[in-house]
Amino acid sequence: MKGVDPTIETIIAGSSGNHMPEYMEWDRTALEYTWDHVDYISAHRYSRNDEDDTPWFLAEGVEIDRIIQDYRSLLGYVRAVKKSSKQVYLSFDEWNVWYKLRGTTDQKGDWAQAPHLIEEVYNLEDALVVAQYLNSFIRNADVVKMACLAQIVNVIAPVLTRKEGILIQSIYHSFVRYSELASGVSLTPVVAGPTYRAGDSGETPALDVSASYDGSNGRATVFAVNRDSDNSITVTPNITGRSVFGAGKGWLLTGDGPKAHNDWDTPHTVAPVTCEVTVEDGVAHVVMPPMSIVTVTFDTL
Repeated sequence: MKGVDPTIETIIAGSSGNHMPEYMEWDRTALEYTWDHVDYISAHRYSRNDEDDTPWFLAEGVEIDRIIQDYRSLLGYVRAVKKSSKQVYLSFDEWNVWYKLRGTTDQKGDWAQAPHLIEEVYNLEDALVVAQYLNSFIRNADVVKMACLAQIVNVIAPVLTRKEGILIQSIYHSFVRYSELASGVSLTPVVAGPTYRAGDSGETPALDVSASYDGSNGRATVFAVNRDSDNSITVTPNITGRSVFGAGKGWLLTGDGPKAHNDWDTPHTVAPVTCEVTVEDGVAHVVMPPMSIVTVTFDTL
């Protein structure tokens, strides 16, 4: 293929996830054979809460980070073994939350015309997990060069359609907000804050944070998830090397409980609202309710 068009970029299929018995071993072997010819290696993950354990599920970002770190280490290892100056990157080209309808008869169309299949109903906790995927991608933007939500409409999707209209699901709000605001360069967050008990995952940081800085307008945006189901957190972001002199209204997504969701009868149960952000003497303050996502854009000097 590259003999026909040397400008194309190619992705090698990895083992696709850490649940596979060949995880990292197959990826290493494949990369060693193809290093000089490929540009990316592929990773997939579908997050699940089969045990209905919300505190554990909301620690999913820790596992996402670990998987990306696995690939970062592998790419560095193969590059060193090859004594290569070339960089190969990670394409996280299939990711989402998917478990409620997985393995059910809802996956079988039985040759019906345009059947409604795998129309996963997404709730607040799912939206927080999607935001944690996005936070991890932003934090690791030096190695994650592509990341593709699967899918977009109807099938395990943020948008559901009928002839009568469309339904916006909870995860839509996370995805769209990040895509609107994340620009420029990725910043490295240093987070000090409380922890919470995340079931079998043990003590886990309550805050999951990423940030970007757009040098064209001097604006920095902070993206934060409060994983804690019970406690609010007052966040005081500080942009090292820059002075914060103003901020717009914060964007907040939360709900009455982890299973709060939108449906055709109540389409706005989980929807974003504005929240107050104060800036005093260059220090910003914003209160994050339990189980919430907040984004804030700061003007800096």
